[in-house]
Amino acid sequence: MTEKQRKRRRIYNKRYRKKNIEKEKIKSHQYYLKNKDEIDRKNRERAKKNRKRIYEISKIWINNNRDKVCGYAKKYRLRNPEKVKILRKKNHLLHNYGLTLEKIEEIKKLQNNICPICKKDLNIGTRIAVDHCHKTGKIRAILHIKCNSFIAFSDEDISRFQNAIEYLKKHNEVIINL
Repeated sequence: MTEKQRKRRRIYNKRYRKKNIEKEKIKSHQYYLKNKDEIDRKNRERAKKNRKRIYEISKIWINNNRDKVCGYAKKYRLRNPEKVKILRKKNHLLHNYGLTLEKIEEIKKLQNNICPICKKDLNIGTRIAVDHCHKTGKIRAILHIKCNSFIAFSDEDISRFQNAIEYLKKHNEVIINL
């Protein structure tokens, strides 16, 4: 086949595909279904081989289309508020404490789903927090957010807790009239 014939064939094929776009879509889809595993494998290999290049191209596109990206993200957040909430929670736990949601559930199970401070059920009503030592970063327990704040506001100082207990015992019944 000469170059001239190849050119004519390409033009003919292009016109045919334009006229018969629905037939071409069906044919293409059938081919994909028949060879799906092979096509997916090749795509994974190509992506793995060109990971850096794909990353750089994506980064450039994102920087050049910041408004579109923000718009897509906003639409996704509005359409999937529960997924976004869970994803943010997962990211927060993983980034700050190195924990997964499964690990949190495991810790709660070890505590019998009871807050060690107020002795109430962790699954009912209120939000929970990961209590950890600010000096060492080690996780101590899962608490209600109020119980964790109670510890945090005392700067983890046991004498403050003892003073607070004495204060409450002393002034339990006494109300100052102004």
